[in-house]
Order: sequence, then structure tokens, then C-alpha cells
Amino acid sequence: MSIGRIIGAIAAAFLIALGLMFLIAFTVSQQVGVIVAGLVMIGIGIVVLLILFVWRKPTQVRITERTEVVQKVDLSGELTPEELKCSSCGAELDKRAVTVDPSGAVVISCPYCNSVYHLAEQPKW
Repeated sequence: MSIGRIIGAIAAAFLIALGLMFLIAFTVSQQVGVIVAGLVMIGIGIVVLLILFVWRKPTQVRITERTEVVQKVDLSGELTPEELKCSSCGAELDKRAVTVDPSGAVVISCPYCNSVYHLAEQPKW
């Protein structure tokens, strides 16, 4: 907990305690201004506590080690293996040429002529 949060929590507790004292003082003095001041102090103290402990800034996460994400594709229906050939240079494309980009689309890249193809799955109906 940072020093700013500690000071803010102490200030909020002080405001809430002072507001409670004003509410107790209202029972003796019967003045409306005293109860209003007490309620305002309690409200400000609660808002400060909410700001300090509920509405925090998101903390940044540091990645210290490399993480490998493996995405497996589950294809429905029967598949017949076919050779993939580059339509630009005619080279055979193997499984190393198939990747998945960050948006989730399947991409095939030719290692010889650097052509890029995006696969689109056809509807099954």
C-alpha cells in the first residue's frame, strides 16, 4: 500500500469520525446545519475511501517469460487431404506455410515467392 493511500485512508477516517461527532452534537444542539455538516463529512469520507480502494487504476502486468500460444482448429465433416500449391509460382506448400493471424484467420504464405492467401471456410449447407 502506497503512502498516498495510507494518508488518504487516514483523512477519510478522520472525516467520517468528525461527521459522526457532528451527528452526536446534533442531538444536543438541535441545529439543522450541524446534521447537514455531519452528513456531508461522512459522505466525503466514504467517497474518498471508494476512490482509494474500489476505483483503482489497472496495474500493468509485466511478462517476464515468453509464452507460446497454441491454437488448434477443429474441423467438422470429412476431409480429404489435398496438396496445396501456390497459384503464383506453383510451389508445394506444407504445413509450415499455414499460420493463424491475431484476428483468427487462417493464412498460407508461400516461402518461395512470398504470396499470402487467406482461407475462408465455405458454409456447410
